[in-house]
Amino acid sequence: MATPYQTPLKPEHCACLDKVLTETPGKLQLAKDCCEDGLPAQDFVDQLQAQLDTAQRLKARHFPNRS
Repeated sequence: MATPYQTPLKPEHCACLDKVLTETPGKLQLAKDCCEDGLPAQDFVDQLQAQLDTAQRLKARHFPNRS
């Protein structure tokens, strides 16, 4: 999914995406557990999932060679 243009994103943006990709799964699981426990956290689950999906797409497109 590499782009035919030079990405406008810089290494510090990749570091930010890495942080989201590292920290969000645990937060997402906590929010899902809260839902299972009957707490009203579905909106938070949806928001975290959207953030995780966006970070994954951005990293794949703009930093395809960085794992």
